[in-house]
Amino acid sequence: MQLNNHIFYHSIKQLNYKSMARKPHKCEAFQGEFLIGQKAITADSYVRDHQKFQKIYGSIADKILALKKEGDFLEIGAGGATLASIIAQKANNVSIVATDISADMVKLGRKAIKQKGLEKRIDYIHCKGEDINFPNKKFDAIYSSFSLNYWKDPVKIIGNLQNYLNPGGIIFIMDFRRVWWVHLIPSRLWRDVPVILAGYTRKEIYKLFDKQLNISYEVKEIYPLSLSIVIKNNTERYEDS
Repeated sequence: MQLNNHIFYHSIKQLNYKSMARKPHKCEAFQGEFLIGQKAITADSYVRDHQKFQKIYGSIADKILALKKEGDFLEIGAGGATLASIIAQKANNVSIVATDISADMVKLGRKAIKQKGLEKRIDYIHCKGEDINFPNKKFDAIYSSFSLNYWKDPVKIIGNLQNYLNPGGIIFIMDFRRVWWVHLIPSRLWRDVPVILAGYTRKEIYKLFDKQLNISYEVKEIYPLSLSIVIKNNTERYEDS
């Protein structure tokens, strides 16, 4: 029994240290059929699945609105416009520009916005985060949920987004946090395993963002496998205790 326990402990330890490396996605847009791990899904099936998580998106909306209660908001990776719609419904003094790299997602998101009667509050455009360009517009809050793990160059995207913040504006990012024990779960049992394995740890976020000058940010781990990032401009970095 002791030998078996020792072997099990050693195997877990090896998994912990050797298998923790981030596994990036092979592509970054839901266009036609999209592979997450070995499973092929479409933008439509992804949006339908995420309709089940209204409570989670409601909680994220509350976190964003606790930071900024009104103004012009920009969403990166808006998907089916679930989060944008919830924010617009919760806060009458917010107008939102939603964006996504996937034309399929934009089409579905625009449909959802129209069905909810939010066309005057939410404008959905098709573009990549690093290509966003609003010559005459700035935002009070820029936010993203569960899309950071898809970004090929987070530093470049965030550097670009900072150009569009109003004074006192914030960037809020919620994403999966990679944890070692997810490697123990077969992806056939949980579709999001490859998504979590493409996520960042808190230490990796610090390394990424330290490449960015003139940035103040706070990273919080959220149980069991998420993290949130709040970014401000022109002050020193600070960490949660």
